[in-house]
Amino acid sequence: MKYSFDFYAEKRLRYKVEGIGQEIIDGILLDVYKDRPRTLPEILRRSVNRDPKHEALVYGDRRISYGELAQMVDSLAFRLKEDYGVEKRDRVMLLLRNTPEFVVSFLAASQIGAISVPTNTRLKAPEIEYILKDSEPSILFLEPELWGRVAQVKERGKNLRAIFISGPERVSGAFLFSDLLRKPAPQKLGVPATEEDVNSTMYTSGTTGLPKGAMLCHRNFIANSMNAQALCHLSSEDKLLIMAPMFHVTALNSQLIKIIHVGATGVLMRAFKTEDILDTIERERITEMTGVPAMYSLILQSPTLERRNLTTLRYCGYGGAPAPVEMIKTLKGKFPTWRLRNVYGLTEASSWVTMLPHDQTTIRPDSTGLPVPVDRLKIINDRGEEVPQGEVGEILIQGPNVFKGYWRNPEATAESLKEGWLCTGDLGRFDEEGYLYVVDRKKEMVIRGGENVYCIEVENVLYQHPKVAEAAVTGAPDPIYGEVVKAVIVLKKNCLASESEIQDYCKKFLADYKIPKYVYFIDELPRNPAGKVIKKAI
Repeated sequence: MKYSFDFYAEKRLRYKVEGIGQEIIDGILLDVYKDRPRTLPEILRRSVNRDPKHEALVYGDRRISYGELAQMVDSLAFRLKEDYGVEKRDRVMLLLRNTPEFVVSFLAASQIGAISVPTNTRLKAPEIEYILKDSEPSILFLEPELWGRVAQVKERGKNLRAIFISGPERVSGAFLFSDLLRKPAPQKLGVPATEEDVNSTMYTSGTTGLPKGAMLCHRNFIANSMNAQALCHLSSEDKLLIMAPMFHVTALNSQLIKIIHVGATGVLMRAFKTEDILDTIERERITEMTGVPAMYSLILQSPTLERRNLTTLRYCGYGGAPAPVEMIKTLKGKFPTWRLRNVYGLTEASSWVTMLPHDQTTIRPDSTGLPVPVDRLKIINDRGEEVPQGEVGEILIQGPNVFKGYWRNPEATAESLKEGWLCTGDLGRFDEEGYLYVVDRKKEMVIRGGENVYCIEVENVLYQHPKVAEAAVTGAPDPIYGEVVKAVIVLKKNCLASESEIQDYCKKFLADYKIPKYVYFIDELPRNPAGKVIKKAI
């Protein structure tokens, strides 16, 4: 099915989105928002100018206005530049949870024109070591409890000038984050960035077993933020709960940046704990939240749910993994004022690609929805030809939110970006009204509660175990997380091993969500005539 500009214009009418035009960007004619900010510092400045006293962030007992947030960002940016020589395009690594320190660090790096590297705080020392070596950050911001992991590998960051810890206690070899904010900036730094400049490198699991740094520019962030705002119709009076980790693109881009863009209030949750989430929704009168289906499943299982007042919630988004239709029906029945929306996206597209509106979530529960306002989609076969409506093929995306490529990885970039289209590796189809259905993945990947786990990354670790002769990793269904990791292993001759032994070995090298929940031992892996392991058979 080939869609014309009229098709996308029609869908925008449904979304009630105006102000979209077309521009040539990198030689490709794209749909864009005509009146858009050009950099992330600009969106912060706009919200500060609107109302500097309005609450920007809430974190526990801390309440930070937009004026205070801007002062903190200015102070940190000035100190990084003047005292530590951080310049445009230098990398700044963030190993931080959902805290004000994350927000200030991220925005201060943007102010300098530096490139932030938000990094998963669940990674183990070998995984952190790889990102340190690959991204070569000048500065590392760190949670106190992660110091032990970083201390093992910090020497691998050959350009690392300083490490700052966000907690109150000093450790040898690192400074306190708070020291950077003790003095106000004597002058405001000019913003050297343009919308073409890379703002962040976000590492994703790789099909080779090594993470890849997806480079997102200011235009990518802003296009996604404006898409999210157009579909959610927020105002500065809204309060958004950020319960998914901001080192992932959905919480960072489709929530934090959107919040700052419209001058709303972001309520930060350091970690997902069901009762804390419910307490916060009630206390802060939250109007919007977004999470993976597993989070909503845990909320529905709360023993205190029946006595909670959650009526202030207006919009609840979910995505990152399949959502059971029975869960959606239960949410609609218990919370009729909630407007549910399913979203599909990926890091390389800066987050959102399609959105399924509330009125379709039980009519088309398997669909991920319609393209977001400035994106175009097509589905192709193995010959690169668009397939007829209803046929399955690879999903390709075009739009101003598509990333610039992978950091220092031209081969992977060339494989993913072809003639202005992002090749997702996901397989899908369109129905007769243009709704997208993601039906499978070309890449061997498990999505556990919204976290992507490439099978080969786990297999590479298993093959290092001295007793493992062969290993194959795939996904297994799970009622909470959607999928979990499963390993099938052939042991070397005369060797014995247990499930716990394999799991404990993996824990040394892999984040907890990548550890196989199930380990099976068999005599021989099933293979096709070409010798390739048949994953569906295991």
